[in-house]
Amino acid sequence: MRYRNKKYLNWISQNEHTCVICGEQGWDDNQIIAHHCISIPGLNLGGMGTKASDTFAIPMHVICHSDFHTHFDAQKKEEQPIWLMTFQEKVVRLICEQTPKNFWTGIGLD
Repeated sequence: MRYRNKKYLNWISQNEHTCVICGEQGWDDNQIIAHHCISIPGLNLGGMGTKASDTFAIPMHVICHSDFHTHFDAQKKEEQPIWLMTFQEKVVRLICEQTPKNFWTGIGLD
């Protein structure tokens, strides 16, 4: 069963996050959205017509996201696990810096 959490996806989509591709924050004409990772060997990330678990979502600009899917190549396939692990590390650090009582409120998921 795939994990789904709209609050988590909304948190990823906040413009204070940086795009994993270009490293810039979002702005009015190029918002940050949650990209569900695809095609990472060894991980069950969905198949044709299905999305990966929300656990495997990372922040991307709308334009970078469109380009990613339009021009998906071997380089992006190699870089995507790095982007995922880098963002997952950020999430874990945020979790560890919060007291259990304040965690969900601290990252806006209360």
